[in-house]
Amino acid sequence: MYRGKKVAVSVLFSLSAALHAQVTGRYARPQIQQNIDESQLTTLAGNRPPAAIAENDRGAVPANFIMDHMLLQLQRPAEQERALESQLSSLNAPMTKDTVLTAKRVFENQFDYLLERAGLRNSSGGRKHSVYSLRHTAICKRILHSKGKVNLLNLAKNARTSVAQI
Repeated sequence: MYRGKKVAVSVLFSLSAALHAQVTGRYARPQIQQNIDESQLTTLAGNRPPAAIAENDRGAVPANFIMDHMLLQLQRPAEQERALESQLSSLNAPMTKDTVLTAKRVFENQFDYLLERAGLRNSSGGRKHSVYSLRHTAICKRILHSKGKVNLLNLAKNARTSVAQI
């Protein structure tokens, strides 16, 4: 059961950005809008490993070859690139109290929505999960995974609490 919950929480956080984009309607349009024309390929500079040269090419792989990993890098549309640049430059702007509170509310709403969709809204004891409940989980997991060898004073300092409270 522990592994299932761990995977569920990982999926929840992984989907957070995608959910935000979907809810706000940002970049919802498909990025690949036509069939791929193999005669019109573009090589993105700096994206090829040094070992990817003709001498190392071993030819076509069998049709039943199972790949455990593949990275496909697409070039962003111009408007998305501009939006990203704008977002990145705004990260350097001074944070205001309103900005922090808005970001916090957006994250909390996404977290609540994902928990609801995953059927994890309440704990096994019936208590409602919240973003704050992750703090308790993180502290407990740190203690359990260290098999009691964690420095409680450092853990308390990092969690901004006291050893007695832990």
